[in-house]
Amino acid sequence: MLIKGEVLLVPAFHPFFLEKDQEWFAREYDSLFASRSHNTWIQTHTFVVKNGQSTRLSSLIQQCIDLGYSKTDDVYSPGEFSFSGGMLRIGVNRDALIEIILAGNTVESVQERSYPASLQARTVPHELDTLVPGDFVTHSDHGIGIFRGYAMQTAGFDFKPFLRDHDTPIPERAYFVIEYAPARAGAQPDTLFVPMAQLKKISPYYGFAKPAIHRLGSELWITTKRKAREDIVAYARELLALYAQRTQSTRPPYRRTPDASAALSESFGFEETPDQIKALEDVDRDLDRDAPMDRIIVGDVGFGKTEIALRAAVRVALNGRQTALLAPTTILAYQHFQTFQKRCARFPIAVGFLSRLNSAQEQKRVRDGIARGTIDIVIATHRLLSKDIAFKNLGLLVIDEEQRFGVKHKERLKAMKHDVDILSLSATPIPRTFSMGLSHLKSMSAIQTAPQERLAIKTFVMPFSWHTIKDAIDLELARSGQAYLLYNRIATIEKIRAKIKTLFPAAAIGVIHGRMPEHDLIDTMNKFRQKKIAVLIATTIIENGLDISNANTMIVADASRLGLGQAHQLRGRIGRTDIQSWAYFLYNPRSLTEQAHQRLTVLRRLQYLGAGYQIAQHDLEIRGAGNLLGKEQSGTVNAIGINLYLHMLSQELERLQQPS
Repeated sequence: MLIKGEVLLVPAFHPFFLEKDQEWFAREYDSLFASRSHNTWIQTHTFVVKNGQSTRLSSLIQQCIDLGYSKTDDVYSPGEFSFSGGMLRIGVNRDALIEIILAGNTVESVQERSYPASLQARTVPHELDTLVPGDFVTHSDHGIGIFRGYAMQTAGFDFKPFLRDHDTPIPERAYFVIEYAPARAGAQPDTLFVPMAQLKKISPYYGFAKPAIHRLGSELWITTKRKAREDIVAYARELLALYAQRTQSTRPPYRRTPDASAALSESFGFEETPDQIKALEDVDRDLDRDAPMDRIIVGDVGFGKTEIALRAAVRVALNGRQTALLAPTTILAYQHFQTFQKRCARFPIAVGFLSRLNSAQEQKRVRDGIARGTIDIVIATHRLLSKDIAFKNLGLLVIDEEQRFGVKHKERLKAMKHDVDILSLSATPIPRTFSMGLSHLKSMSAIQTAPQERLAIKTFVMPFSWHTIKDAIDLELARSGQAYLLYNRIATIEKIRAKIKTLFPAAAIGVIHGRMPEHDLIDTMNKFRQKKIAVLIATTIIENGLDISNANTMIVADASRLGLGQAHQLRGRIGRTDIQSWAYFLYNPRSLTEQAHQRLTVLRRLQYLGAGYQIAQHDLEIRGAGNLLGKEQSGTVNAIGINLYLHMLSQELERLQQPS
C-alpha cells in the first residue's frame, strides 16, 4: 500500500523496493514516511505527493526521472511513467500503478489503478524481433549486455533455453536472456532473465565502438547513466536554444501554385502513394505559414522522397525565392540535377549544378548566377558550403541524406538555417527513439508505403562463385536488362573487368570508383543510363543516388565486408519498377565471421518492401548518428548506446518544454 489517506509515497525504481510486495509497503508505510525526516537514503530514494499539493507537472516528471523511471507512451510495466494532459501514471512495482491527476498546478487526486491488460502481452517489439544471439543490447536498469536468446522457466528458478519460432506466440513463462560479465576470471557470466512484459526496457545497442560489459547489479551503470544524463541535459538546452532562434524568424507565406502542381503531378509518371500525398500536404501547409519550415521526410530507398522536394522547390521558385539542394556525392547531385532540369523545363525556372566536377569557368558562372538570383534552383555537393557562395534570396534548403555530412559541414549549415525553410530527406531508416527526440524539434513525414506495382527484391545469400555470377548476368541480359557488379577493391578492379569481359565478350563493360576523375565517372554513369553499358562494375560509390529502371540485377562480390544498413542501401539501387529484380550477396566461406553471417541472415530474411525500418534496428549508421549529434556527444552515446541516449534526450526535451 503506497497511499495512506490522501498522501502518496513514491519509492525509487530500485532493487531494494522492487523485491517488496504490497503487504510490506502497507506495514512499513509509516516508518518510511517518518524516516524521510532524518534518513538521507530514504530522502533521496522517495518523494511524496499529497492531495491539494501545489506543484508543477514538470517537477513531478523530473522527480520520476531522478528516481530511475522511464518515460513511455503508456505504463505496462514497473519502472515506467507516462503523462497526458494533467494525468501522470507511475508503475511502481508489479502490484501498484499509481495515477496522479492535476488541475492546473494543484494535485486533485492520487489513487492506485490496475495495469492495462496488455501487461501480459507475449509479443516481441519490432526493434528486438530480429536480434540474433551475440548482439549487444541495453537494459535501461542494468546496462549493456549480450543477447543470448530465449529461455523458459521450468520449475522454481530453473530456466531451459529454447529456439523461438517467429510465427508462433511466445510461451507464457518465456524470458529474454541477457549475459553480463562474470564475477571473477573463469567464473560463469552473470545472467539476467527478463520477463516478456518488461521488454520495453531493452533496446538494441548501437555505439561508436565495442561496448564494455560490466557485472550485473554494479553501481557503475547507475554512475554511467547519471553522467550521461548530465551531458544530455546540457545538449537538450543547446538544441532548444537553436530551435527558439529559428522560431523567432518569419518570412512571407508562399502562395500556392495549383497549375504548376497539376503539371508536376502529370509529369511524375507514377501514381502518388497515400504517404506521398500526405507528405506533400504537410509540406504545402508548412509553406502556407509565415514561420520557416523545418521538416524531415523519412522513407525507404525508392519510395519517392525526391518528388516531395522537387515540388516544394518549384513552388518556392515560382514565388521568387531560391532553392538549394545539397547532396553528399557527385553522382547523387548530378542525378538530381538531371531530374530537376527535365521536370522544370516547362517552367520559367533556371536550374544550376555546382560541384568540383565543373570547370573553373563553369563554377564562376553558377556562383554569379546564385549571387545575382538568375539561378532559381541549384543542385550541389558540399562545394555549396564554401565561403565564396552567396545567395541573393535563398528561401529553401533541401538536404539529401543529412547524416552523411561531416561536422564541419554542419557548422556551415547552421549558419544558413536560421531564416530559411529546411527540408531534409533521409533514406537511412532511423530508430523509433530517434523519431521521438526529433519530433520535439522538427516536423516529420514518413513515407512507408511502396509505390504501386513495385515488387520486392528477391535476395540470395550464397558462397562466391563465378558460375553464379555468370548465370545471374546471363539472366539479366537475356531480358535486355543491365546489371551491377559491386567489387570494393580499387587495386584489382580492372582484373575483375577482364574476367567479366571473357565471360561476356559481346557486352559493354564499365567501371567506376572513387579515385576516377569526376568527368570520367559522370561520363561512365551517363553511358550506363543510356544503356550503352550492360554491366557496371563499381565500388560502394553507387550506394546513394542511382535510379536506373533498366538495371535490375545487383551482384555483391564480397558481401561479408558490408554493414547491414549499407547492404540494404545498395540493394535499393535496383527494383525501381514492376520488373522482378534480383540481388546476390556472395561471400567467401573461409573468411566469414559470425557477425558477418548474422548480418547476411538478417538481410536475407528482411527482403520485403519497406524493410529498411527493421534493418535500421540492427545496423544504424553510426557515422551518421555521430555527425547528427555532434562529435562531442560520441562518448556519451558509446557509454549507453544510441537508443537509450535518444530516449533520454527525448525525455529531457519533453520535460524542458513543459510550461513552468
